[in-house]
Amino acid sequence: MALIFNFIDGLGIGPGAGYNPLSQRTWEGLEFFSGSPLYKERFEERVKNGQVVKSADARLEVEGLPQSGTGQTSLFSGHNAAKYLGRHHGPFPHSKIKPFLGEPSMFGQARKQGYRCHFMNAYPDRFFEMAEKRNRWSCTTKMCIENGIRLNREEDVWNDRAITAEIYQDVWRKRLGIDLPDIDEYRAAQRLSAAAAEHDFLLYEYYLTDKAGHAMDPVEAAEALNRIDRLLQAVAGVIDFQQHLLLICSDHGNVEDLSGKTHTLNPVPLMAYGIGADEFKSVNTLTEVTPAIINWLSRYGNRAPS
Repeated sequence: MALIFNFIDGLGIGPGAGYNPLSQRTWEGLEFFSGSPLYKERFEERVKNGQVVKSADARLEVEGLPQSGTGQTSLFSGHNAAKYLGRHHGPFPHSKIKPFLGEPSMFGQARKQGYRCHFMNAYPDRFFEMAEKRNRWSCTTKMCIENGIRLNREEDVWNDRAITAEIYQDVWRKRLGIDLPDIDEYRAAQRLSAAAAEHDFLLYEYYLTDKAGHAMDPVEAAEALNRIDRLLQAVAGVIDFQQHLLLICSDHGNVEDLSGKTHTLNPVPLMAYGIGADEFKSVNTLTEVTPAIINWLSRYGNRAPS
């Protein structure tokens, strides 16, 4: 059994206005797991067998607009990084909160207890060159480095062990000149399924939603949402939810409000679907996600042999 955490950056629950692409059409993949449209007037919280849907507060008890560095650190560790720092900070984790991405993080706690963890994202060589030169790592990559989780490279994509951030591999080819073939969402979902058979806890990060929100571009936003929506449709047909759980959550709002280029104060959706979903029924804020993940693993995960 595995918990598959799909972290979707910059996805909030906002009003169903013309500037909110989530209210402009039906998103079949997202709404399969949410059970209702993802905008304020029609969003419905629910707790039933095999499904928990909540709105989670991303403000972290701190004034100002939530930011990725503190929001993701709080989400991935259970520690209120913004309150500890005294302000919201991003996009990278501040030096004072980086320790939360070590042993206190969800990967740190899970590995300490013997669970097999895997980060599905792959990165091109130039990412490593830039990150190492500047010593600037995202929250997810910093958490992996601190906890001995290998970061995937191009060869892992070729070998069907990893997924590129934009899912279809087309951006790597068109913008980076890396000769990868296009894949469809079903092949990406199969990679998740194969990894779930070998691990207890998987993380996949999707950030194009946040990028589109900052761009204030409805066409880019629709494309970003369409990519992750199609992947989720494929996941719904590939994953055995009597054996696995899919968790979806974000760090702050953004793409749901294209009237401005900043993050929002809106709550974010939390969706748990599959075996043990009720472990997430009491989650109301970002800091409560990691403890719920660890509780799920203690109940359903299979520790690696010592």
